[in-house]
Amino acid sequence: MKVLHVRETSNIYGAETVILTLVKEQMKNGVEVGVVCLERSGKDSFSKRLKSMNVPVYKIISKGKIDFKALIELKRVCDEFKPHIIHSHGYKSDFFLAILKKIQTKRSILISTKHGWTGAHWRTKLYEIIDDFILRYFDGVVAVSNHIYLHLIKKGIPPGKIKVIHNGISLAAFNNGFIKFKLRKELGLDNQSKLIGFIGRLSPEKGILYLLKVAMAMHRAKKNLYFVLVGDGPLRKEVEHYVNINGLNNRVFVLGRREDIEEILSDLDMVVLPSIREGTPMILLEAMAMGKAIVATEVGGVKDIVKNLETGLLVRPYSCEALIDAITYLLENESFREEIGRRAFEVVKSRFSSEIMTKSYLDMYNELLRYLDLN
Repeated sequence: MKVLHVRETSNIYGAETVILTLVKEQMKNGVEVGVVCLERSGKDSFSKRLKSMNVPVYKIISKGKIDFKALIELKRVCDEFKPHIIHSHGYKSDFFLAILKKIQTKRSILISTKHGWTGAHWRTKLYEIIDDFILRYFDGVVAVSNHIYLHLIKKGIPPGKIKVIHNGISLAAFNNGFIKFKLRKELGLDNQSKLIGFIGRLSPEKGILYLLKVAMAMHRAKKNLYFVLVGDGPLRKEVEHYVNINGLNNRVFVLGRREDIEEILSDLDMVVLPSIREGTPMILLEAMAMGKAIVATEVGGVKDIVKNLETGLLVRPYSCEALIDAITYLLENESFREEIGRRAFEVVKSRFSSEIMTKSYLDMYNELLRYLDLN
């Protein structure tokens, strides 16, 4: 089986992490895989990571939302690669592939994974509305959460075309005996300090500004409490400005993009995700794989992963007070914090492994190949 993944990307975020994991597992299962990276500048950490995995990468410069030169190049790549399955991951690649379906030399099965929404800007919301319409013409659509599945049904996509496949992670990457207190040493903190971590894109949908307000409210009462923010994005300057003007430089550490996420996770006391919109956030699965306590807002696919009071604490979105209460409870109840971390690990091992995710995708591919008789 030949599978060609297509994604517009510039860096590695949640969806890219899913693709990297899926590609690696598909190759283990004997699938011939290629990846098309639709890029704006040609400088991309995602394609570099794929190349380090010996994955064939086709880089196509696409400078606008509608770039017909890029579309022609994508057609050339598809004609050359001759995939049985073309697997799209995002609204721009969905748009290109919907057009390609009409002009493709050799018919391939088109599948799209709906990873979630950002929806912060009116233009992005418009693209997502158009995408919901385009997806009706795909052979199969994957929703990474039950929340997204229900959204797609409401938008008129036939239920028979949709399959829920939750994201999965490779557990092996999170069991490598990391050096204890390495992050604390880097930050100049003692081993008794409490570290709360946010790892993700610094963008409006992640609710990062609510966490900053939480840090502002808690830092005076909790003398040994520190916050670590890992990631980059459009709000980074605003985040750094907030930290500076409120004198939080020695309590809130903005680390930017890091490659040592597993090591950072190993040193955290808990992970907080204050999102206002989500698909199936990979960072929660990664935190669970490390046995970490979680505080997260009950939005999108979060409740598919975390069960309140069993594998984490879920709170309402847009509420600093709810976040403070949950964080405080976990800080003051160490045995409970450790217990929900252990339960979280068992859940991710049994339900959200990369092997389970990959099998679900391969089953879907094979089912569509048999049904459409294109094998």
